[in-house]
Amino acid sequence: MSTSSKKRSFRRQILFGYGVATIWTAIVLVWGLVNLLRLGQASDAILRDNYRSILAAEKMRGAIQQQQAATVLLLVKTDRPLIQQLSGTQQQFLLNLAKAKDNITIPGEAEVLEELEREYDEYAYHFTQYTHFPRTDNDEALAYYQGHLQPRVEAIERGCDRLLELNQKTMEAGSRRAQQVAHTAVWSMLVVGCGAILIGIVFSLVLSTRVTRPVRELVEATNRVASGDYDVVVTGRSSNEFADLADHFNTMVAKLQAFHELRVSEILDEKKKTEAILQTVDDGIFVVDGQRKVVSLNRAAVAALGLSSWPMGQPDVQEVISDDGLIHEIETALQSPQATTEPESEDRYVTIPHGERESHYEYSITPVEASAGKRTGVVVVLRDVTRLRELDRLKSEFVMTASHELRTPLTSIEMSVNLLQERASDKLDPSEQELLGVAKEETVRLKHLVGELLDLTKIESGKIEMQLTETAPRLLLESAVEPFRAQAEQQEVELLLEVGEDLPNI
Repeated sequence: MSTSSKKRSFRRQILFGYGVATIWTAIVLVWGLVNLLRLGQASDAILRDNYRSILAAEKMRGAIQQQQAATVLLLVKTDRPLIQQLSGTQQQFLLNLAKAKDNITIPGEAEVLEELEREYDEYAYHFTQYTHFPRTDNDEALAYYQGHLQPRVEAIERGCDRLLELNQKTMEAGSRRAQQVAHTAVWSMLVVGCGAILIGIVFSLVLSTRVTRPVRELVEATNRVASGDYDVVVTGRSSNEFADLADHFNTMVAKLQAFHELRVSEILDEKKKTEAILQTVDDGIFVVDGQRKVVSLNRAAVAALGLSSWPMGQPDVQEVISDDGLIHEIETALQSPQATTEPESEDRYVTIPHGERESHYEYSITPVEASAGKRTGVVVVLRDVTRLRELDRLKSEFVMTASHELRTPLTSIEMSVNLLQERASDKLDPSEQELLGVAKEETVRLKHLVGELLDLTKIESGKIEMQLTETAPRLLLESAVEPFRAQAEQQEVELLLEVGEDLPNI
């Protein structure tokens, strides 16, 4: 129930903002319509109230002028069409006079019309008297016309002019009023519109600030959490959905902080376990990061590198290792652009002096790669092979001594066999001679083997270098099979060697 109420509260804020904007728009629209109606009413009043009177005055003036012209013609002729024309103009004058009397809207207009009606009544009376004059006495009729009719016509014309002028002045005044109404409407619309815009801007700023403030607070809190700061609390100041969002965000941050502390604790525990394991390993192990800093090493590595004490902090690799070749190998592994899925490792040897003696180590360098294939460091393992090297040296010396000791008796045996073959061959049967030949061959083979052992020890000690040459496979196989041929024949075993002719040299 409370959640729904909060949602409706936020919805009411949005609707309230749009409602205020809509109300102000409606106010401006209604105010514009009111001003337009006022302006239209003013214009309509001008046309309705004054234009009819002006039109009636002009028509009455035209009618009286036509009557005057027809009255003058009566001095000359008295035909029926002329009489009908006079009757029509009289009716037209009276009709427009009635219209003007029905449209009295301004002060003084009724008096002018009463005077016009009185003058026209007198004109009609005198016109009736004028028509009774005999046409034989035109001088008397003309005098009557000039004395009675013409002054009435002039008075009627002046009355029409006064009526026309009075309505024209009223129209001009109405036009000025209409212009004033138009100016007032424009200024009032401008004031109301500017007021609506100003109020809308202020209200929009206030509403947008109220709506976006919690959003900004959430964004700032999210950035702090993303940077690793979990001591963030967002306060829900409003009573809408943002309060629920702030509560859920705080709950999420609390869980993230607990998870982060748990992960940090687990990582520290694992690091301690790893360091404990490293310290128990007999081989020297140390880790170099991408900045050539030694970030970790065990006791065996400290002893192997000949360090007098445990290094402080994260020293540079040159401060820990004295062998330039090993430093070069580490730098090459760090700078290698190749990204492999399996760590590369090569076994090499390095000699490190320890006071008056030297220790020999076999080392391997294994790159450490991130998930994107970028190398972040290397792990260097040092295995102490000093004892193995000493054993190899003793073995080589023993082989060399034994070879020298065996060479002299073998030479004596070879000489003895040769003397027997030269001087006692006629006293031996064929089988004895064959055995003597086998003994000679075996003696030669043993001498050759002793010579190879001497060469091997010299090669291992670096006194001579091997010179590799290409050899046919058949020769190598024949040299391997031939020493066993005599023994095979004694056992009645036939040795066969089959080698393809198209094999390349090796």
